[in-house]
Amino acid sequence: MEIEILKPDDLKSLLTSFNIPFEHWGRKDDPLNGALLSRPFEYLYREAEIGASRFIVKDRILIRFISIVDLRVFEPVNGSTWHQIVQISREDASGNERYWQVKRGITTKVRRDEMVMDAARRALLVKAKYKGVIRDIHPESNRPLAPYLSRSFPGLKCAGIDYVLVCEIPKGHLNRRFEMVHERPDGGKSNFRRRPVQFEALPRAIRENHEQRRNLQKLI
Repeated sequence: MEIEILKPDDLKSLLTSFNIPFEHWGRKDDPLNGALLSRPFEYLYREAEIGASRFIVKDRILIRFISIVDLRVFEPVNGSTWHQIVQISREDASGNERYWQVKRGITTKVRRDEMVMDAARRALLVKAKYKGVIRDIHPESNRPLAPYLSRSFPGLKCAGIDYVLVCEIPKGHLNRRFEMVHERPDGGKSNFRRRPVQFEALPRAIRENHEQRRNLQKLI
């Protein structure tokens, strides 16, 4: 059963009742910091407020439940080469940087009363600041996230669902020397780059759509 959070004190009381040390979150002296600083309590409350983080208790353990959208965006360059937007690293408010081993796309969390597709469009608009044409967004896969200890909020366990979606944007809609930095509410940054992808390595939905459009153009 989901636990309702109406005000900051509700969340503080909940975390305290499960002995989760939130007082040091976001501070350099947090003994549970990893490569990056943990995120402050206010960041988690904001997520609870918009429904991006929900809270349940399972087997007497408090779990933060999240639904993550990983939108993988592709742009044609020429017949065989495409570009994909990938997040390469994240910086915290102190400038510490963590590089991702697995190159993800543009990620966001699904908010309360929001559909997965709408969350994907929001991520493209807000994080990539992209306002051009969006080809159809296709679901690629989804997988459950087994409970794990959060790096952003040490001491708190997380679980949820990871949705991978793919979409194509028209050729020329990204700057040739594309480089993007998204500044987050916690004072940190997410860093994105383009990486080349060969046509054969594109997701199946992108390849099929592109081939269908090419075949239609031949008939016109």
